[in-house]
Amino acid sequence: MLVMFALCSPIGADPGEPLWRFVTGGRIRSFPAVGWDGSVYVLSDDRFLYALTPSGEQRWRYYLEERLGDCFAVGYDGMVYVGYKSGEVVAVHGYGRKVWRYDTAQPLTLSPAVRSDGGICLAADRGTLFVINHTGTLLWKRTLPAPPASAPVADADNMLFVGLKNGELAALEPWGDMKWRLKLAGTPVAPAIDGDGRIYVGTSAGFLYAIDPLVPKIVWRLTLGGVVFTPVIGAGETLYAASSTGKVTSIDRSGRTLWTARLGESPSGPCALGSGGTIFAATRGSSLFALDGSGKVKWKVGVKGILTQLTLSPQAKLYAGSSDWAVYAFPAEKPAAAAWPVSRHDASHTGASSRSFESLSMEERYANDPDFIYFQSLFLSGDAELMQKGLDEIRSLHGGAGGIKAQKVYLLYFLRRMAGFTVIEEEKTMKFPLRGYSEIRRQACTLYTELAGLGAYPLMLKILTSDRDARMKAVAAYCLGRLKSDPTGEAVAAMARLIRTAGARPDDTFAREAVIAMENIVRYRGRLPREGVQALLAISDGPYSAAVRRLAGDALAALGRKN
Repeated sequence: MLVMFALCSPIGADPGEPLWRFVTGGRIRSFPAVGWDGSVYVLSDDRFLYALTPSGEQRWRYYLEERLGDCFAVGYDGMVYVGYKSGEVVAVHGYGRKVWRYDTAQPLTLSPAVRSDGGICLAADRGTLFVINHTGTLLWKRTLPAPPASAPVADADNMLFVGLKNGELAALEPWGDMKWRLKLAGTPVAPAIDGDGRIYVGTSAGFLYAIDPLVPKIVWRLTLGGVVFTPVIGAGETLYAASSTGKVTSIDRSGRTLWTARLGESPSGPCALGSGGTIFAATRGSSLFALDGSGKVKWKVGVKGILTQLTLSPQAKLYAGSSDWAVYAFPAEKPAAAAWPVSRHDASHTGASSRSFESLSMEERYANDPDFIYFQSLFLSGDAELMQKGLDEIRSLHGGAGGIKAQKVYLLYFLRRMAGFTVIEEEKTMKFPLRGYSEIRRQACTLYTELAGLGAYPLMLKILTSDRDARMKAVAAYCLGRLKSDPTGEAVAAMARLIRTAGARPDDTFAREAVIAMENIVRYRGRLPREGVQALLAISDGPYSAAVRRLAGDALAALGRKN
């Protein structure tokens, strides 16, 4: 089934036979994606979502009732999101069971972006942008100025960028307001974001643009010809851009061409950049190329069928689907430790930057913002009535006409400070009125969870492991129950540890919230770590109130049904 050949080159050797080849029941058009546990997920025209082990064995397959496009990504908690051409999006957890379904009523063919708060951003074909939280609830939707031409991407602060069919690149605030639009020559493809936040976007007219999103303005424009695919970004912010003319071009941050490699075949999509500096490219001519850092061919392998876009996994494997109904795995390199090493940023295809922001404090960034100054005066006043007023105003923003504007970065910053003051490293020496448990701190914690989504998870975990007040630990367990997710498994382990060390007179309040949290997690995720099961057993048989023991028994029963 495979035709292998190699270029005799002194600088490298071909990878030989693939590590494995898995055949599905139909053509594979979309890229493979890799989950947090190394599972490989593949969409096939046979309408199945396949989950494969890193060694190429089938774990399970899930039947997808509708026609498929490229609307496909893996979330931070291992959930797989698949959009149908009918407009529905389904969430399937890593054990092969559908968790929720949401109907946009508009065709979905473009890949979603998964923001740092777990929100799934879907650009529907008819021109509406939807943002749905990780549990399947609509956060907001906005009508775009024109139908989308490419999949959206998200910056680390949840700002969204999407190319439109009218030739514009649009930037939207995290709550959906349009921030700016820039007219480009040709139709934009999906952008890439470098470590400083600069946007790079290719177009169908053969141009690659560098855009400063803060001004906004075009920093430079380079002519490459053909359709310029999403560039990948390596060390030193060096770009590698493939175009449909059969070329891969290396460009420095100032827009200067470093080298051009001519493949002789049209690429099937963007390149992928490995940790050893190798640039990988797949072509519509059924070839897989590996280039070194100077653009020379290290090896070239022929594969039956037209290859999809490439995926580099953290397990140092290169995955590609093919029109011959198969997915291939080759030995390769891990993705480069860089700003944007593969087309959708990472092996899960989240399309979301993980860059760090400048070291300016929140006070320096928003020194001239009257809203920031107003809320700062409320929250740092030390007056309980003023702090409560600030919480009430954010809550009204969240639920009123302003909608998700309450997700403004500085409002989340104030809520986080109030919710977790005693456990935030950078604030250990600051003077602040909240000490230990307080009703205001509890409200801030709950409201922060509602607004930050999965972005609240690290703080809840920190409270569970470091806060000195048992009542705040109970609040954190309550908030985890609302999140319904434990992406790393550490939260369940922390709650189980607290239950195990509770002694002869345990805290019924914490135990109740921990049980509810674990039951919600198992209903959402489908499984519970061993420590969680042991904790539920300890509570059901331990020195707790009858009501708490009964809750633990119900959670164990639910666990049995789900497994």
